[in-house]
Amino acid sequence: MAAAQPSRSRRQSRDVWVHRFALLTAAATFLLIVAGGIVTSTGAGLAVPDWPTTFGHNMLLYPWSGMVGGVLVEHSHRLLGAAVGLLTVALTLWLWIRGSPGWLRGLGTAAVALVVVQGIIGGLRVVLLERTLAIVHAAMAQGFFALVVSIAVVTSPRILARGQVGDAGGAGRLQSVALLATGVTYVQTIIGAVLRHTGWGLIAHLVVAAVVTVLVSYLVLLVSTGEGRQQGVGRPAALLGGLLVLQLLLGVGSTMGRLPTVGAQVSPGALAALTTAHVATGALMLATCVVVTLMLYRPGATSGSGLDPGLGSRRVRDFLALTRPRVVVMVLVTTLAGFYLASSGGLDGIRLLHTLIGMALAAGGTLALNQYLERDVDARMHRTRRRPLPDGRLLPVEALSFGITITAGGLLYLTVAVSPLSGLLTAFSVGSYLFLYTPLKRKTSLCSVIGAVPGALPPLIGWAAARGDLGVGAWVLFGILFLWQIPHSLAIARLYREDYARAGIQLLPVLEPDGASTGRQIVTNCLALLAVGLLPTLIGLAGPMYFVGAFLLGLLFLGYGVSLALSPTEEAARRLLIASLAYLPIQLALMAIDRVRF
Repeated sequence: MAAAQPSRSRRQSRDVWVHRFALLTAAATFLLIVAGGIVTSTGAGLAVPDWPTTFGHNMLLYPWSGMVGGVLVEHSHRLLGAAVGLLTVALTLWLWIRGSPGWLRGLGTAAVALVVVQGIIGGLRVVLLERTLAIVHAAMAQGFFALVVSIAVVTSPRILARGQVGDAGGAGRLQSVALLATGVTYVQTIIGAVLRHTGWGLIAHLVVAAVVTVLVSYLVLLVSTGEGRQQGVGRPAALLGGLLVLQLLLGVGSTMGRLPTVGAQVSPGALAALTTAHVATGALMLATCVVVTLMLYRPGATSGSGLDPGLGSRRVRDFLALTRPRVVVMVLVTTLAGFYLASSGGLDGIRLLHTLIGMALAAGGTLALNQYLERDVDARMHRTRRRPLPDGRLLPVEALSFGITITAGGLLYLTVAVSPLSGLLTAFSVGSYLFLYTPLKRKTSLCSVIGAVPGALPPLIGWAAARGDLGVGAWVLFGILFLWQIPHSLAIARLYREDYARAGIQLLPVLEPDGASTGRQIVTNCLALLAVGLLPTLIGLAGPMYFVGAFLLGLLFLGYGVSLALSPTEEAARRLLIASLAYLPIQLALMAIDRVRF
């Protein structure tokens, strides 16, 4: 017993030092964000034109005599970034060596991966002179800071050792508000990055600032009342309230300083200081929101003690499941097809990458929001009741904040990094899917037709991203996707008719038992698809090989449709569903192989 006590004491001592090292890494990261703010505010970002060297010198060996003006600012930023990278690697190795839980080692590994990617993006920004990369670099810096702060929080022996505090009901409401405040605050930092690097998005920045103010004020109010007074987050919540006031004052100052009438009276140095302080305070607000949220999500806020391992890999998988990755992959494939077919010259790989990133975020976020809106429906269906929301593995507010965050991020990314037209088309797709198709599923069988519109937009978005306009070829691709979706979705509806009926979904196979109208709809759309599928050759988008392949594919697809119409069984519906899943990628592949310069 006497020997056990020193052993426990040594372990606690090691835990304290890991926590302190994590705090050191977080502090260095904050200084790096401040340095990055100075670089942007003073326009010193491209003072050093090469990377990873500095005017041809090894970064660590560059002579101090050359460290003047913008070179001093930019090179100091690089050196600090290298230091943060080394600290992050050391912290992660420490977590692995000391035998930390798997989810905590995963956080450290993610931090190392993120800091490496962040360094590469920063370097590519210098080499490629790509403004979008600067926005991504700034946004990722805030995310990395939040991740390192999270590691510092969960390695704190004081937090890990906390017992039960408060009541479950009070903690539950606080958890929801804190999580939503964290998500919206991060979105605001992204919009701020766009505003600093492009001058675009002031209205959006002001609107989201109002939302952040309401959420943070409400969170501080809840903590200060009887409902949240015992949750153990009084000090960080009070700090968050003070940071909010400071941030609003800095925001007003930096905005006023850019007005022609006021800006003439403000020196460039003062304006740079205001802007940098605004960025730094925003980072501190995000970090404090993360601290409050993690402290509220420890089981000690409701029951038990210690930090919930569910904050690790299991929750990551649940959030990923909200995005329905297989559907997102299909969206990206059709977007890629539209982009490739619209590229009359060489393929712009960087622009394509931007397009796919934005579409992945927007599509994944939309599908997460769809699961939020239909969580009651999913709970009544056998095929969906094990999803994270109906199964209770995630809270509705978590899905809502997650969906809003990545959807808004995707729309913003597409608009800024690709083109306003691609962002507008994606916004229309998101709106029509969530606010037309989703509610109409419970009201009318026409929902299948309405839902086919947003589902057919990805190739249009890809086309617009490549060309900046919507030509006849884009609308032909839209027609193919639109007509394909009707038999595809009706086959699914026939296959899971009882499930949909249990959930109150008004699809055609649910409303008519004999399947006559369903069969007519499927055959009609297969016939139309057979004709429209030949148009790429007729308008000069594809060649004769595609024409023959599309004709044969269309006939085969039509045959499966007729088979279901004549015999509306589950087996026939399953065959049509499989045929639809094979039809689309083969059709697009043929078109890409036999593409004609359009």
